[in-house]
Amino acid sequence: MSQVPGSWLRSPQSGTDRAGVRLLLDALDRGDLTLRGVDRVLRLAWTLADLAGLDGPGKAELGAALALRTRGGRP
Repeated sequence: MSQVPGSWLRSPQSGTDRAGVRLLLDALDRGDLTLRGVDRVLRLAWTLADLAGLDGPGKAELGAALALRTRGGRP
């Protein structure tokens, strides 16, 4: 996933949970994330999904990735 363009990660073709992507784009609209930040969260979500043996990230992986990104990994 490190070589995949961010635009593909945000697209429906990626298989990423669409509601989760919408939440990230809403955070972008609010100014909570930059577009680069959205892409980094998506890459982390794909890593979490891969580690869990999933075909792609769902809401749980996207939520965990966003929490790690916005809190710097702190609980």
